[in-house]
Amino acid sequence: MPEITITVDDAHLAAIDEVVAAVRAGGVEVTGVHAAIGIISGTVPADRRTALSQIQGVGAIEEAPVFRAAPPDSPIQ
Repeated sequence: MPEITITVDDAHLAAIDEVVAAVRAGGVEVTGVHAAIGIISGTVPADRRTALSQIQGVGAIEEAPVFRAAPPDSPIQ
C-alpha cells in the first residue's frame, strides 16, 4: 500500500483527532499524527485515496516519495 501524508486544513487543526478518526474510518492505517503541524501519516489502498479528499478537514493528500539505492555492486552509486 502506498504511504501517504495528509495535511489537515487550518480550520480543522483544533479538531485533528476527529479528522484522524474520519480518515481511519475511510481506510487509512494511521502510522503517525503530528498535531502541532497538522500532518497525518499512514498507508491506504490506492482505490480509497479519492474518497479521502472528501473528508471534512482534509486539505491535501500526497503520496510519499520512494527512494531506492542502486545495489552495492552497481557501477553507478
